[in-house]
Amino acid sequence: MKSEVIAALITVCGVPLAILIQRCLYARDREKQNKAIAEGKEKYDNLHVKYKELLYTKAEQSKRKISFQLAAIDDKISEIKNSDRTPSLWILGINAIGPLHQGREMLISLLKKGGKLRLLLLDPTDPVFKKRSDKEGDHVGRISAELYASFYILMDIMSQLKSEDETLLTNVEVKLHNKYPDRSLLMVNCDEPDGVVLENPYPNRKETRGVEGETFPLEKHGKTKKAYVDDVAYYKGLWKGADLVKISVPDMHPKIHEWPFRKVEE
Repeated sequence: MKSEVIAALITVCGVPLAILIQRCLYARDREKQNKAIAEGKEKYDNLHVKYKELLYTKAEQSKRKISFQLAAIDDKISEIKNSDRTPSLWILGINAIGPLHQGREMLISLLKKGGKLRLLLLDPTDPVFKKRSDKEGDHVGRISAELYASFYILMDIMSQLKSEDETLLTNVEVKLHNKYPDRSLLMVNCDEPDGVVLENPYPNRKETRGVEGETFPLEKHGKTKKAYVDDVAYYKGLWKGADLVKISVPDMHPKIHEWPFRKVEE
């Protein structure tokens, strides 16, 4: 309250009454302030709830993104490392360009610490590769180019291992299969009780890329147990019948003639 108002009250009402009036006015002001604070808190709480809802929705939608998948995989790998176990990552994809490109540093870290990597890709020399390319509406050889890029990235990863400890290269295995692809998989320690599988069923719509499908996190226990077990069996079956690719990194600059598979005929 302004000092001029207080002085006027004292002059008109005397000191005791002026103090009483002043206290009443202060109490009214505090009541208004408390009410405003309460209303502000209610608005904040409502906004916070909406924010959490939007955040949750965004997180659910981000399951489609490779960044979400890699973050989940990285967390699981760290959990396994912290329990003094050896992490292993199995990847199934047409060319696996997403996890190899965006997960490069994660894969290098995994392998440098003794982890194991299995990579199962679609054989570019088999007719099924062209069939899948046509399904995705690839008229320019994009999927083939991505596969070549994947091998460059893999050899780059292996070169990092070779420069530190050449024996680590034995922890990388690559095979090519010829079964028409209907899903991609990221699998961590899937033979152990706490393993995890990220399944991305490919959409059936023509001219739709595989990465445009939803990704489902599966666990060995609970409602997702059957899908988990089926995916592990599916991967193992493909791996057993696939052709092993021998990759070497003779120097730090791989040449095109060092490709592990023959050039696709025009």
